[in-house]
Amino acid sequence: MSTDCPSCCPDCLITKPTSCCSDSPFALPKLLRAGTVTLKVSADIRQGICNHNHAEDDWHHFDAFAIVSRLTDPQCAIFCRELDFLVKQSFISVTHRYSDDSQIILRIYLIPYDLPNVQGKLRVRKSSVLNPAKRYMRTLLSRIIQNHDGWLGLQPARDSKELIPERIV
Repeated sequence: MSTDCPSCCPDCLITKPTSCCSDSPFALPKLLRAGTVTLKVSADIRQGICNHNHAEDDWHHFDAFAIVSRLTDPQCAIFCRELDFLVKQSFISVTHRYSDDSQIILRIYLIPYDLPNVQGKLRVRKSSVLNPAKRYMRTLLSRIIQNHDGWLGLQPARDSKELIPERIV
């Protein structure tokens, strides 16, 4: 789909990893595109976060474990662990790509509560799971930026806007 992926390792740049396609109800084209979140990472992350395959959007699947150790801000590490929780509990799906300015861009996809073909299994959770999820979603929604350039993996333009203004969350 794309040219060279800035997050791929040298081996993958040669062999060109394929994007997976899925009939799963959780396939990215079936989810809601919320926007992007950008995190500052150490310069040594370049090609160090490759998982040797691409998601349907031609970016890499989010792997909190691989990213956390390379973040420059401890608060971002906490944020990534919260994202990991939301992914594992089927609230969101996240893909990422390295940016040339020592940042990682996260694409955030929201998984609708009434997603077809999941037989009502979403959000049938114990309240102990919903309590942190609600808090984590609030944090996430306040950080999401809607911008076409950011979605394409480019430096977000000045006309970027928050998905939900911080004062509302």
